[in-house]
Amino acid sequence: MYFTDLASGPPPKSIPSGSSPRIQSSVSKVRQLDSHLAVGTAESLLSTKRRCLDAPRGFRLAAVNFGQYPYAGYAPNRPTISRRWIPEDGSPGVEGLRENPDLVFLRTITGQSQSILGVALIEILSRHSSDEMYLGQRDSSDWTKEAAALQAFHRFGERLVEIEKNILKRNSDEELKNRNGGVRLPYTLLYPNASDFSGVGGLTGKGIPNSVSI
Repeated sequence: MYFTDLASGPPPKSIPSGSSPRIQSSVSKVRQLDSHLAVGTAESLLSTKRRCLDAPRGFRLAAVNFGQYPYAGYAPNRPTISRRWIPEDGSPGVEGLRENPDLVFLRTITGQSQSILGVALIEILSRHSSDEMYLGQRDSSDWTKEAAALQAFHRFGERLVEIEKNILKRNSDEELKNRNGGVRLPYTLLYPNASDFSGVGGLTGKGIPNSVSI
């Protein structure tokens, strides 16, 4: 009931006596957000709704998570720990580094069993599920009956497809050396993948999830 009152009016000036620390913390956060989420005009309402929509979306997940495996799936590229200090000049370790740097490196980074666990975890985090819903997709056409909302969603989907085409175009641009340099590494992390309805999933390295699924 207390949070029902919060939703129907401004945050109370005092917290009910006997409230748990969790409730006190929640009320404090609501007070902090009150000035940021004040809705007095149509523009402020749109701004607030954008924040609410962006928070659960998988933009950050797409930009970071789904690109991990191609790089970190090979453990020496990004070892999770270092088991030894870097040898200092004049120490016996420096001579070993000069004689056989590969051996010293392998003895320094994550052990074999830990590496296998790390790679397995990164693979799981980087994998899209077969029933993944990407930004601009819905699993049912009955999610709303409002014609205006359906039309807006259709326009949004068309815009996402345009973004996909633009990303593909930039990936094929020979002038962009970060994608077509010594190593051809096309950028796909924020490729919306809204046009993919295959339901395959896997290690695609692309696609913005419609919601955070971890």
